[in-house]
Amino acid sequence: CIKISISIDCFKSWSFRGYENKIAKIEIYSCAPYIELFLNDKSLGIKKTKENIAKFKTKYQSGILKAVALDSNKVEVASSYLESAAKKTILTIEEEKNYSNYNNLKFIRFSFTDHNKIIKPLEKADIELEISGGKLIAFGNGCPFNIDGYRKNKTFTYFGEAFAVILKEDEIVTIKATTSNKTYTSSFK
Repeated sequence: CIKISISIDCFKSWSFRGYENKIAKIEIYSCAPYIELFLNDKSLGIKKTKENIAKFKTKYQSGILKAVALDSNKVEVASSYLESAAKKTILTIEEEKNYSNYNNLKFIRFSFTDHNKIIKPLEKADIELEISGGKLIAFGNGCPFNIDGYRKNKTFTYFGEAFAVILKEDEIVTIKATTSNKTYTSSFK
């Protein structure tokens, strides 16, 4: 097996500013028989996978969490890592390229990240949109309970993200996204 996936509380992130020294439960998914976990280059041990999962607990520290998949001889066959986000937060606006332009629809992801686009799942804020060159079809997040629905131009982030579907009406769609303290603008063809 050459793929592994690291998950903390069901999502892929190692950005939990403000939770230093709190216990983090980490699951690594791999078909390799062993996983070694490192936090900031220090080994947290080797665990045998059970049903393709290795579970670890450690105190959260920002930095790099790296999982190494080991074969039956405990030789590295794959690795994966998560990196903590930098302190400064921005709103990253990106088009989902695999789905956009289907029936002139644009699928746009809004994520609170650092300058390296590392998602900050603990960032929560309302985002309000102004659209030119298109019509907002839906705007929301992955929260299972969204009292506001998906038909308004304002929503809150869930695990640091929100998502919009826009019907393209002109050559270029421009999105102005306003949070409580800043406005971000992006354009898409």
